[in-house]
Amino acid sequence: MPRVAIFDTTLRDGDVGEVFIRADFGGTEVLGRAASTDLNIAAARSYLDAMNKAALLPSHMARGGAAAAIQGAR
Repeated sequence: MPRVAIFDTTLRDGDVGEVFIRADFGGTEVLGRAASTDLNIAAARSYLDAMNKAALLPSHMARGGAAAAIQGAR
């Protein structure tokens, strides 16, 4: 399960909340980050950010570890 940190949880109209997520893909911990006025959207985008970063890691591309982990997360 990914670890999530949410900042500015007392959102008012127009405020932007920022979400940081630390997720494990194929044995490598990756940080994802996103901001939005909707914390649910920010959380989803931060997880996608972490998935994209994991897929681009050179050490995992050779082994297929991150790609396999991402496929398993779907």
